[in-house]
Amino acid sequence: MRGALFRRARRLPLDGKEFRKVRDVTGRIVRPVRAVLITRRRAEGIQASPVSALAIGEESFLVTSSEVTAKTRNIQRDPRVALCVVSDNWYGPWRTVEGKAEIRTLPGAFEDLKEFHRVRDGGPLGAGAEYDARLLASWQAEAKVLIAVHAERVARAPSLDELAATIASRQLPGDR
Repeated sequence: MRGALFRRARRLPLDGKEFRKVRDVTGRIVRPVRAVLITRRRAEGIQASPVSALAIGEESFLVTSSEVTAKTRNIQRDPRVALCVVSDNWYGPWRTVEGKAEIRTLPGAFEDLKEFHRVRDGGPLGAGAEYDARLLASWQAEAKVLIAVHAERVARAPSLDELAATIASRQLPGDR
């Protein structure tokens, strides 16, 4: 049985590898991304964590963590977060997502956590009731959680093409 968030589609080639195109239950494409998750500390500061996430469309993101991490404790106290999503090569298009996070715990989040890891890591996790029981026990020992970030505001940086077009359209002082 799969989790409630995902459904599978056909395999597509991507950079010489097979990539399984995945959509969520509403049909939005799900893809792995790199990001920095920013949460609010109790004492008026922020806490930033580099994370490997899944983007669901442009407005939802999933991250895994443990119940004992600072980011999870901060979200439990104050669900307002920001996520800076960066390109794979770091220097490239990026966007900042502000919104609210919700924490999903085991055992209820088990199927979605399995699917998260399968999609993010690009392969199967194993199969069968015995495998699932061992995996669930391992994740429960780690106090693993799934964090869902729901965007309320998205700001994006211009692409390199957009920047080049903007620069090209400006008149330099000596060109008048």
